[in-house]
Amino acid sequence: MKLKALAIALSTAAAVAAAPVAPASAHGWHGGRGGLAFGLVAGVATALVVGAATIAAAPFNAVAAVAQPVYAPPPPVYYAPPPRVAYAPAPAYYAPVTPVYARPVYAPGYGPGAVVVPVYGR
Repeated sequence: MKLKALAIALSTAAAVAAAPVAPASAHGWHGGRGGLAFGLVAGVATALVVGAATIAAAPFNAVAAVAQPVYAPPPPVYYAPPPRVAYAPAPAYYAPVTPVYARPVYAPGYGPGAVVVPVYGR
């Protein structure tokens, strides 16, 4: 199991180290403003900084792995008390609602009773 974890970690580290060096095309800005040399230098410098940070953090990770975490007990479960007053039951019958519609408003010349006069000879 440790060999498998080591293989996964090494392949991930290799992919992260190679990522800044991988070419990317942005049409006319291929290579960026600094050119390919600056990109390679920046990629190597980034890999060195990340490697140094990983090595510097290794003792803290080792101490954290050895230390046993302290778990606090879960908080007590609280349930609200039931309501003191019961609500009235729903009515058994609802009266039907009579729909009330407003009288429609029509534009002049439209609607019921409008007279359409055809115009000929224009």
